[in-house]
Amino acid sequence: MNDQPVSEIADQLSPDRVTPLRLYPVAGIPGPFAVAAGHDRLAWLERAAVADALAVGAEAAGEARRAAEELNNLAGERLAEWEAEDGGEGSGGRLRLTPRGRRLAMVLVALAEERQLLRQRCGGHFDGDLQLLERVAVRTSARNQFCGRVQAVEQGPLLDQVLLALPGGRLLRASVTPESTRCLGLAPGLELVALVKASATLVLGSGGGSDYADYNRLGGIVQRIQESGERREIVVDLGHGLTGVANAGADLAEPFAPGQPAWIAFRPSAVLLGLVS
Repeated sequence: MNDQPVSEIADQLSPDRVTPLRLYPVAGIPGPFAVAAGHDRLAWLERAAVADALAVGAEAAGEARRAAEELNNLAGERLAEWEAEDGGEGSGGRLRLTPRGRRLAMVLVALAEERQLLRQRCGGHFDGDLQLLERVAVRTSARNQFCGRVQAVEQGPLLDQVLLALPGGRLLRASVTPESTRCLGLAPGLELVALVKASATLVLGSGGGSDYADYNRLGGIVQRIQESGERREIVVDLGHGLTGVANAGADLAEPFAPGQPAWIAFRPSAVLLGLVS
């Protein structure tokens, strides 16, 4: 692999500095850390690293766009950008990595190389352990995935209230049991992933009103509306690289259109918290 071209990647802390990192084609990378089976986000991250802008056909456009949205939400910063073709919904597009995303892809490649070296040195003795690590790295079906830091934990007799700071200063509240607080070691400054199913999320035309005073309400601009039978999936650009998704029936989705303001709303009890390892 040493004869592969070198790509200059912006330093993660100082965009003005660059670090030479080798750019490897997907076909030359072994192991679960490279195009891991079923791990769409990492697969798209790696594929996009081999080109300035990866061309994606219409049949895979939805998968690539979703991968970009999830990468950005989980990172808390923009790693990838989706550029749709002029044909509108159902057309292809291009997946482009930011300097930070490209650097992360190179780290993914380095991990794959280290795994291959481990197999060469140890004769495959750790293969079972690596496979076990893949199994315990559970993925989720939740469409809303946010990364943030605990700002405060308010203890209660039945449930604790966890205040999570998202990128851009937005705050998100989650209700967890005191046992969960202890098990996760929840405390200010701890980095967490917050998961919310789209089916547990409402979309509102206004962020005010007393009917949803106890809900989390994140405002933004409707990015697109996707149809699936009687269900409508409303995707809201929340700014700062974040995207929110809500499911609604055709009648509830009718007032909304791309470019209009909207708020996604969900109860604190609908938020699942996970540790960032």
